[in-house]
Amino acid sequence: MRNTDPRRPVAVVAIITALCLLGDSMLYVVLPIYYQEAGLSSLWEVGVLLAVNRFVRLPLNPLAGWLYEKFPLRTGLTLAVLLGSCTTLGYGLCRGFWAWLLLRCLWGLAWSLLRMGGFATVVRYSDATNRGQLIGMYNGLYRLGSLFGMLFGGLLAPWIGLSRLALGMGGISLAGLAFVTGHAFRKQHTGGNRPQGHAVTLPWNSTVTKIILSGFGTAMLFQGLLTATLSYVILNHRGPVLPLWGLSIGAATLSGILLGARWVWEPFVADICGRWSDGPRGRIPLLTASLLGAGIGFLLIPWPLPLGLWIVAVVWVLLTATSLTTLVDALAADVAKQSTLAVMTVHSIALDLGAALGPILGYWFIGFANGLSLTYTSGGVLMLLLCGWWGLDLVRRKGQKQKCGPSP
Repeated sequence: MRNTDPRRPVAVVAIITALCLLGDSMLYVVLPIYYQEAGLSSLWEVGVLLAVNRFVRLPLNPLAGWLYEKFPLRTGLTLAVLLGSCTTLGYGLCRGFWAWLLLRCLWGLAWSLLRMGGFATVVRYSDATNRGQLIGMYNGLYRLGSLFGMLFGGLLAPWIGLSRLALGMGGISLAGLAFVTGHAFRKQHTGGNRPQGHAVTLPWNSTVTKIILSGFGTAMLFQGLLTATLSYVILNHRGPVLPLWGLSIGAATLSGILLGARWVWEPFVADICGRWSDGPRGRIPLLTASLLGAGIGFLLIPWPLPLGLWIVAVVWVLLTATSLTTLVDALAADVAKQSTLAVMTVHSIALDLGAALGPILGYWFIGFANGLSLTYTSGGVLMLLLCGWWGLDLVRRKGQKQKCGPSP
């Protein structure tokens, strides 16, 4: 029976993605501490393993797009669940750097299939009245996998160890197969009604350019730079232990709490932002305001503000991260209605490239004199430049509407 509620298939794919994310997210908390249990000998190996999956996704995203072009959505999701589950189980069974390097590369392919499958599902089941809401719901639900992976990883690893934890999470990820087989996805391919073998081309114009560059910039700053350097910012400006509301809290602990808080509010805030962007004013006004807010927030982070105000500034930046991620994905989905596979591929490559370059560029800039201030000031300027770029487009559209309006 055909599904009448478009939220259901989107929620199904989001839950599948969340289950597969458990093992990957767990590693970011557990592997730097228990790396010897994995057969690793140094922390540089940990850094390579945690980053390599992002780099391998750059050439793998086109492969994932090709698979969705040739095969039904169900086939791509099934392969993604199998790869994701097997890699997580492999974390519990394999030892040594090279075995783990292979597992992380396989996870890169699994994530490409999951991400592009979710994006294609939103495009397929949405229209102009609900696309932002569905993108927000999808992003919010699948990121619960990151929340629970980090939470249970940190809680359970000291008790049962890395290997047993990975085996347990790998078994849970396999439950995603039940969701794939139990839901009746529409039978057509990701490419919609486009005939097989037709060239996949991107409808490139100024709007598409802004969407791709905005996705690259936000991924670089939020997924890459902020996530990788926030604990260093706290340590550099506040010291290893901070007095907070009568308690002493470590720099790493405060960083983890702030970054983890985003995954708690993500399902709610992303859904609200998506709903607002589906309204009569559209996505661009909210996007412009979010870019402005993010730019101001990044400029404030390196300032020696009182600790309470500084935490408010960081939380504000993380809230804008939720808004911007939802809005840029929704704008990409708007364009993808014309050329799904091409937009999916280019948008995914831009996000992965930005997320991979963020930590590298961040720590490179930090090495200069006043590098920390320079790094976050540059990030703030980038957000403000994007805000001005989209703002000019908004002003131009308003001017065109006034010229085309009815004469008095």
